[in-house]
Amino acid sequence: MWLRIHRPRATAVGLLSIGIGCVMFFVPQFTTPAYRPTDQLRVDSLCAANKTSMCGREHTDRSLVYYLPVFMISRILIGLGSSPIISIGINYIDDCTTKEKFAKYVGKKFTCMDKE
Repeated sequence: MWLRIHRPRATAVGLLSIGIGCVMFFVPQFTTPAYRPTDQLRVDSLCAANKTSMCGREHTDRSLVYYLPVFMISRILIGLGSSPIISIGINYIDDCTTKEKFAKYVGKKFTCMDKE
């Protein structure tokens, strides 16, 4: 059975998924309190000073623990969204453009990726 897929729609859904994942990834930047480091180093928070099995864990901010699933879900959405763009999007560009333009478009994509 040959699976038919609407390539522009699949690419658009992938882009939407990447957009939602990116927004989810940067929302904690605005919803968490500002980080304010202390000037004094607290000796009781050092692992060498108290030598407990819960070394340093009693001083962590428990409200930030709930952001880990947000980061994980956002990275999954970004990964799922990039899959149809890479696999279907390049083939769609190949079908809709000339050989010269396709080489230019794909060449620009991969040269931009090398600069990062």
